[in-house]
Amino acid sequence: MFDVAIIGAGAIGLYAAKLLEKHDVVVLDKAKEIGGHTCSGLYSANLAKFLNIRKEWVEHKVRGAMLHSPGGIGLELKKPGTAAYVINRDLMEKGLAEDVGENVRLGVEVMDFKASGKVAIRTSQGIIESKMMIACDGSTSIVGKRLGCRPGELLNGLIALVDEECADSHVDLWFDKAVAKDGFLWKIPRGGRTEYGMMATAAKFPQLERFFGLKDYEKHFGFISIGPPGRTAFDRAIIMGNAAGIVKPWSGGGIIYGMQSAQIARDVIGEAVRGNDFGADVLGRFDVEWRGKIGKSISMGMMFREFYKSASNSDIDSFFSLLQSGGLDSLDMDFPALDLG
Repeated sequence: MFDVAIIGAGAIGLYAAKLLEKHDVVVLDKAKEIGGHTCSGLYSANLAKFLNIRKEWVEHKVRGAMLHSPGGIGLELKKPGTAAYVINRDLMEKGLAEDVGENVRLGVEVMDFKASGKVAIRTSQGIIESKMMIACDGSTSIVGKRLGCRPGELLNGLIALVDEECADSHVDLWFDKAVAKDGFLWKIPRGGRTEYGMMATAAKFPQLERFFGLKDYEKHFGFISIGPPGRTAFDRAIIMGNAAGIVKPWSGGGIIYGMQSAQIARDVIGEAVRGNDFGADVLGRFDVEWRGKIGKSISMGMMFREFYKSASNSDIDSFFSLLQSGGLDSLDMDFPALDLG
């Protein structure tokens, strides 16, 4: 019997497994190989606080962003140094998997589980038993569905990769309710390639093609969860990352929040293993601590998202005009609530 079974061999699941290397851990994923997740891989410089970023992972670096309003008002956010890395997500996940080693089991689909005295996980390869589990299996998490732990919203995330060199020092973001009613569009320089993307509830590739004038491109699609549920810790189970909607509500990005959550989970699970107590009272500390460290920024982001969903294009233009006075460059792109007090 394993101490911990981690469902999902994405970046967060693999990072959690690395942190829990002192315990008997297994990572399960239905995919037959590491990688293949739909993600822009645009991560803030805060990533270096969690990982030793390997040179081969980095496709490009940017110093800021240019935001475009519906009426053409531009807002430039710029840092003196690197604001974000454009990471090859597949290479990063393969690097993390190498660190975890043989504890990663691929081609194993989780179908159901029972938690009573232990966790019995029914998979395509038979029953796997553990003392507890961590769900890192994304927006359509089977563990989350089973426990009623569902994010507030599920949006479409579209990516179009074009073989055009682009070494801009910034990313571009467009906000236009006529195109993306509750989301936005973007352009990310990837050095040897250019990425165009769109996030919205009803986002479809024809919209992306028309907006950017795209014809030949590599297509990627994924779901983005927004808004965590009221509870993410249960008897013998913790749910985190995209599976729990613990992401930035303004962008859908979850890598930094996921890794910080994994660090919190490591400490909570260490206590559970030492006391051989995996009940909701012990694991519930995970809920309390991640909300204490990340919750304020998520709450602020959810308030901004509600404003954005109800706003008109005219409202957005007015909002951009107000922000032109400056002061945004100093904000942390992951934890703006800490900067705003």
